Amino acid sequence: MRLQAASIVLFLALLRLLTHCTDCTAIGCFDGFSLRVVDANGQPVGSYTATVAFGTLSTRIDCFPEEEGVDGYDPSPPGIDIARPCVNGELFVELPAGLRFAELEIGAAEGQFSGSLEIAYEVFYPNGEDCGGACDVGAVQVDVR
Repeated sequence: MRLQAASIVLFLALLRLLTHCTDCTAIGCFDGFSLRVVDANGQPVGSYTATVAFGTLSTRIDCFPEEEGVDGYDPSPPGIDIARPCVNGELFVELPAGLRFAELEIGAAEGQFSGSLEIAYEVFYPNGEDCGGACDVGAVQVDVR
């Protein structure tokens, strides 16, 4: 009987090693893209206002220089205005799943931008691919002139 129990424990341990089981965490993520605004010299813009439109939804963004200990990566749902510090002229814009194009208007002391963006996304697994919880994330850099 002891030999049979030991064999089962050994089998389960071997099965765990062979299937590469990992401990998963509960880290979440959001679909969206990181918007970075730079001037003609490629330097981050300290502050700007922007309107990002996705179909019938639009979000107004007021980006101002970052403060100590505060970052600009807190997502806000589309249709909600955002006013927060940006890190190096960058912040995260949450998108409804599946949207690939956005209309964007930006105004800054350094210049203006108005146009359509195609956003390229990659699948991001904050807990690892074996744990699920994937999000589509992208990054866009816009030059204002």
